[in-house]
Amino acid sequence: MNLTRLILILGGFFLPLAAAAVGVAVNPARLEVFGRSGQERVETILVSNPARDVAIFEIYPDEFEAMIRIAPASFVLESGDQKKVTIKIAGTAAGRFETLVSVIARPLSEGAFNAASGIKIPLSIEVAPTEKSLALALTTLPTSGRMLGVFGYALMWAVYALFLRSAIKYFKKSKI
Repeated sequence: MNLTRLILILGGFFLPLAAAAVGVAVNPARLEVFGRSGQERVETILVSNPARDVAIFEIYPDEFEAMIRIAPASFVLESGDQKKVTIKIAGTAAGRFETLVSVIARPLSEGAFNAASGIKIPLSIEVAPTEKSLALALTTLPTSGRMLGVFGYALMWAVYALFLRSAIKYFKKSKI
């Protein structure tokens, strides 16, 4: 009797059991948002259904719900379909905020195995105060924007130096 139980128990571990869950794919895998307080920023993500089944998708921020609005927050996708989702971020307080955006997929059919699958997208929000200073403006730009800002600032000083040099030469010639 004990040998029969042992065979049944061990045999149960090796029987192939089938379980399936819906799939979800999101692009981009990370969001970084820069802006000023009171300014609304808009980002988009592309949500795909790589599974064979039709699925219901729900998207929501894990924190800072008052600052982050997602449209559409819920929708249905056929197998292989994609949907653009808009994420609007309105930062009111200056600071750096880190949260996750959850994208959850659930099967639409009743007979399907009801396991949901999902992805968490890291969302980094940097909100600068509305003060008007060049240093603050340069630090709140993304890295490529900072380089462009520094280049523009250096170009402005080069033009000023050339103007000053021409003015000095002009006054030396006129002997004023």
